[in-house]
Amino acid sequence: MLVCFICVLSVLPHSALPLSAHAEVSDIFGNPVYEMISEGDDLTMRFKQSWSFDSIDLPAASQTLWGDNSLCRAAVITIAGRGFISHLSDDKKRLRFNLYGATGNQLQIKPIFKTAGIGQSGTPPLFVATPARIRQLEDELKDLAESVLSFQKRNSCFSCHTALPLAITCKVAAASGLRIPDTTLSKIGGEIAEMQEYDGTYHFPQHPDYGVISPTLCAGTIMAIISDFSSQYLENLHKIRQLLPEWRDDDGLLKSDFYFRPLFIGHKTNMLFEAIILQTLYLYSASDDPEVFDDSLRQRLNQLRRAAAFDPAEPIHRQILLMAGTPVLFQFSSTERPLIVKQLLHLLKNEPEGERADIRALALYLLSRFSLEVPANQLQRKPLQNLGDRIWACFEQIVISLPTSAKNMQQTADNMEQ
Repeated sequence: MLVCFICVLSVLPHSALPLSAHAEVSDIFGNPVYEMISEGDDLTMRFKQSWSFDSIDLPAASQTLWGDNSLCRAAVITIAGRGFISHLSDDKKRLRFNLYGATGNQLQIKPIFKTAGIGQSGTPPLFVATPARIRQLEDELKDLAESVLSFQKRNSCFSCHTALPLAITCKVAAASGLRIPDTTLSKIGGEIAEMQEYDGTYHFPQHPDYGVISPTLCAGTIMAIISDFSSQYLENLHKIRQLLPEWRDDDGLLKSDFYFRPLFIGHKTNMLFEAIILQTLYLYSASDDPEVFDDSLRQRLNQLRRAAAFDPAEPIHRQILLMAGTPVLFQFSSTERPLIVKQLLHLLKNEPEGERADIRALALYLLSRFSLEVPANQLQRKPLQNLGDRIWACFEQIVISLPTSAKNMQQTADNMEQ
């Protein structure tokens, strides 16, 4: 279960006019609320916060906007120094303004062509808009995805330290109602799929120290997460699944041949990676043909859940990625919750590891799932040093910017003109 956020806006006094809900946006981030200020024929809408507007529909007949017995046939909206002229809808009842992501906390409306007429007031203004702070995160996520794709193409490497946190961040962002760069994600997944060897493995001859098991599991995990948005990687995941039995040790857990904090830290990380891959295959199998799907997937997932448990004696930063996979894998009792929270807070406030962009972001994510808000601006953080750090910082902003309950509302940002 991933964290999602709903922004609830309070209603202004009677001078404010509530806007009609837009199904894809307002249900998640709330409806923009404004007060209307009239200066002659010119009108100003002043909002409680800054919004990024994709479009606005105004009624052609409205006593509040255009006065008594007046029909507006054309108008101009000005926001942040940019002007946008309307066009009349086919039914002649609405003025449509395409604002292409123009951002501001107020806008001016100037009618340029009105006619006399008696008509019923139309529907309230309709806004397709996103809070500006959310749109900024969407834009940043889109830029980060392009950077990861460029890195992959330039280095012929699927880049575990960037592609994996990007996939995780996009999954959380989508569940939070943010638009994600799904076209770019699909390209990243396609690049990774093409790197797979005939036997299903991933390895880098120029870096034999990277091993085979860990890169293969990481690549599979990235494709499994991206499979939330595209099912084209199932064949690649099936190839990886066939390799898993021969990689298990005497305890039935996958061996580890590479360590890279916090992504690769032995059995615990490999349990999470295996669980994500198998769960994706299990869900697709059950939905495609529930009568013949392979029940061994469910049995193995149950084995992994029994093997994963919170270890109070082990430093929490070594368990943090596994914990973030809850409830895919990680299990803990209600009596352990206070200790986990205490250790996470201690990690963030007192330990050098808590200043790392990746550990810090995951710790804040876990605390948010315990419904515990931590003032992130009061915590120490090391300067961001690379693309991976920037992705984890974006993940952190998504987690802390929207402290609300979960909702899954995926939207694409790739073809949206900003």
